[in-house]
Amino acid sequence: MKKIFAGVVLPTLAAVAVIGSGFSVWFFGENQDKVSTDAGVAVENMIRIGELTMKEGESILHLDQTTDVRAYILDENNGYVKSTKNGNHDEKSNYDSTAFGKNSAAKGLYMTSKNAGEFDGHINYQTSGFDKMGDWKFEIITKFKFTGAVRNYIGLKQDATKGTWTVANDTESTTYTFKWGDNVNDMYLPMGTGTSTFDFEYLSYTDQYKFDFEYLSYTDQYKTVTGKDEKRGSADEAEIMKTAEPHTHQEYMDMRINIGAAAKLSIETVATIVKA
Repeated sequence: MKKIFAGVVLPTLAAVAVIGSGFSVWFFGENQDKVSTDAGVAVENMIRIGELTMKEGESILHLDQTTDVRAYILDENNGYVKSTKNGNHDEKSNYDSTAFGKNSAAKGLYMTSKNAGEFDGHINYQTSGFDKMGDWKFEIITKFKFTGAVRNYIGLKQDATKGTWTVANDTESTTYTFKWGDNVNDMYLPMGTGTSTFDFEYLSYTDQYKFDFEYLSYTDQYKTVTGKDEKRGSADEAEIMKTAEPHTHQEYMDMRINIGAAAKLSIETVATIVKA
């Protein structure tokens, strides 16, 4: 009986060893293989318009005499005035060199902030924090809209070294549109200090741009004025005197009355994403 038992048991045990390979593994510590590489992280392809900044506050556009026109009028050789007593054409008016005479400031065209510490004439476009993607770019446009009779006397110097200008007229206003160049992100308007020694309060800048106002060319702004400059529109009128800047007291009063309190200048800057 014992032999039979052994004979039965041994083959069974041998069979267990073969069948057992289906429930366990041969293991020599080499059960894992690995390959790897490193990749940088790229966060990209967001288009963001950027940020336009400008100090808030109401400003005032001042129309003053320019230095060159004053110097020309006060030069006795040009036939406008004489420094001798009662030497002028009205035989009674004279001029002197005090602060209220020829040595007073001639500031030209400039702006001031109505309240201290507000508008300073600086328009900035901050482009940080975005990617320029594909065929898209950023277009920045500033519009100067003169409403009322002021548009007949004052305009913008159209220096195109940093962008392009267009001018449009309607029945009530004239709009000067300036499209900024691609490499410009700061603009400056002429701001006056309000002191006797005039200067522009431009912030420091390198390759930026400044807007300048100018008196427009004379057409017939003083056509009906009694006491206007008799040389207006004549062949011998000096080139420096061919603008709408007043040359006489009567012309000044006419300009002041015509412009009036309703005159307005609106300045608007818009940044837009456009197709390149």
